[in-house]
Amino acid sequence: MAPPESSISITVFDDGGNVVGYMVIMLTLLTYEPIGDLNKPCQYSPMFGRQERVAMLLLLGVAVVVISLHLALGSLGKQPFAHTFAENSSDGELVSASGIIEQISYTKNGGHMNIYLNTTTIFVPSHIAHDLILNNGDSISVYGVVQTYRGKKEIVISSKKDIFVIPDTKEKNSTQNSDIRVL
Repeated sequence: MAPPESSISITVFDDGGNVVGYMVIMLTLLTYEPIGDLNKPCQYSPMFGRQERVAMLLLLGVAVVVISLHLALGSLGKQPFAHTFAENSSDGELVSASGIIEQISYTKNGGHMNIYLNTTTIFVPSHIAHDLILNNGDSISVYGVVQTYRGKKEIVISSKKDIFVIPDTKEKNSTQNSDIRVL
């Protein structure tokens, strides 16, 4: 049974306020092993043991491998890992889709954007949608994750980099031809 708090504080301060000495005695009594002097700085060996050196080298090697793989896979992008979107794509699967924008609409609450390509709905969250400039008839290619919303599969975009506007070569050719005729 522990003594009341008042008797502990009286005991500590009756010894001249030697709190560290009191703590050493208490820790020694509680652990049954002498603790030593807590006022002395710790003595650390500058050298690791053999097992510690091996462990440090292994951790360093794993860190280097993980960082290099992260950089290599990050430079590849999502394209090599994405499957073409289909209605039977499972939720959470990384997919790609491309086509011509038929319709763009914004949600009433939140400012999210829905893009409709053929029969596919692409959901663009508001933090990405406010920076996008897209028009009906634009040809785009997207990468995203499949999600089911109200029983229908859609592609959810996670970054502005996941939407690529494909330049229309017919417009470029017609403007180049018209420029040639004018000259």
